[in-house]
Amino acid sequence: MRKFGIFLTSVLLIAVLVLIVISSGLLPYVFPVTNDQAKIPQVTIPFTSKKVEVETLELSATTNLVILSQGGEVVVHGTERDSFEITLEKQSQSPNPLRAKQLLEQLIITVNSADETTTIEVATPETAQGEQAVANLVLWVPKDPNLNLKIYTNLGGIKVQDVQGNVALESTLGNIWVHNSSFQEEFMALTNLGDLHIHGELGKTNVIESKLGDLELLLSPEPSYVLEGQIELGNFTTEVPFKGLQTKPQIKGILGTGEQRGHLLVNLTLGSIQVKNQND
Repeated sequence: MRKFGIFLTSVLLIAVLVLIVISSGLLPYVFPVTNDQAKIPQVTIPFTSKKVEVETLELSATTNLVILSQGGEVVVHGTERDSFEITLEKQSQSPNPLRAKQLLEQLIITVNSADETTTIEVATPETAQGEQAVANLVLWVPKDPNLNLKIYTNLGGIKVQDVQGNVALESTLGNIWVHNSSFQEEFMALTNLGDLHIHGELGKTNVIESKLGDLELLLSPEPSYVLEGQIELGNFTTEVPFKGLQTKPQIKGILGTGEQRGHLLVNLTLGSIQVKNQND
């Protein structure tokens, strides 16, 4: 029994000695290493199917032309033709190819003509996240001073070039761009969110409004217009002669020189007015 006790004590002393040597670094000891690296998630890019289709139409010209678009850009060119020519570019995309095709088919153009009025309406379907359905409309119309053109877009800009007649443009969300055009009696350009670029000869009654956006107006110094403007937050600068008063937010006076042609009403909530001389 005594020998067993001596043996046990010796073993314990040896174990303690080994632990002391290892902890002091005199003997190498490799501790087990566990590979606990975080798994990197794999990024997958969803496949997107895109579809494009173009439709063309030619219609007899009427005195009144009304364009209604829910989503997409509307561009109108004045030409020497005596008819309305229309190009509709439909675009859709979706991760599901069948769904992209379905969205394309639901981009529908409807044309109605009656009593010298042609109404063109472009309907767009509802889309889910990651989907898109847009219909861009391009028209060629006669340069006719008797033409009454009205364009309404919900989501998309409006561009008008070389057009004559009476024009009313309205966009909920989009810029309005008018170039080298002349208006007889009335001109109107309204946008909730977008800039306005107007280049041409204004009519007798003109209304330009934007809740959030700037106005760039290119005019000839002659004739003149009675200007009544309101700018809630923005500036008014002009290269065309102006005689009047500027007391924020009101602007009142005569813009231009020579014979008075009409009246110009401008209302900007958040934006600036810059009038440039188109002859420069």
